[in-house]
Amino acid sequence: MLRKLFHPLYLMIGKPLVKHEVIISLKAPLPEGVPIIFAANHTCVHDAPIILTSIRKHAYVMADDAPRYKLAGFQLFLNGVIWVKRDNKESGIRAKTEAVRQLSKKRNILILPEGTWNTSDNLLMLPFHKGVIDIAKESNAIIVPVVLDYCDKTCRVVIDEPFMVNTDAASVDLTARLRDMMATIKWELIEGHIAKRSEVSKAGYDERIRCLHSELAEVAVYDCERETAAILKLYDTVDEVFAHLDTIEVKKENAFLLKPR
Repeated sequence: MLRKLFHPLYLMIGKPLVKHEVIISLKAPLPEGVPIIFAANHTCVHDAPIILTSIRKHAYVMADDAPRYKLAGFQLFLNGVIWVKRDNKESGIRAKTEAVRQLSKKRNILILPEGTWNTSDNLLMLPFHKGVIDIAKESNAIIVPVVLDYCDKTCRVVIDEPFMVNTDAASVDLTARLRDMMATIKWELIEGHIAKRSEVSKAGYDERIRCLHSELAEVAVYDCERETAAILKLYDTVDEVFAHLDTIEVKKENAFLLKPR
């Protein structure tokens, strides 16, 4: 209850830091009387305050503990936060248990299933961690997808229809479905302002990437190496797949492995 009272203060502190005009699209009324997991894509430090302002409901935020003792961490503390060390399995289990506990008390949770900032220049959504589905199954909460798209000084927010979780379905499959749905919405949002590859010069592309990295460098809570390491790996890289060839002892019996095909 105390965190719910502090929620307006959190929004008040965060509002001056958000320099974007926010345009909200609500596809269906939010469910009432049931706990909600707001599942959102993650792009930058402004995501949480924009989402919490857009949904007009209080929600605890599940967040990495890197900014815990910084201004951003203090803001989250005022609102209500579930800290998690992304590189610590035990911390993840504790955070999951706490999320289920809060939801059991009819409190809402904001989860960013990508687990890190998506600064990719070609992925609409990074791979999702299935924890968001596992938590929904354990708590009987409803998932409401929230998709953000930033363009210049505007942030468009789509609050989608509830995503119903079938407890009998595999969490991995449900996670893929949720990601695909949110990626589709993201594509619909960027379709109007995306540039064709033929219209972007190599110099222009490099300048966009340079500007992005420059903006990220100015964000105190962003650590490129840390955030990149947090991206969920669904598949082994080419280097990992063929790493054994670097140490293999070539003999008559295994020479066929190196034969061109």
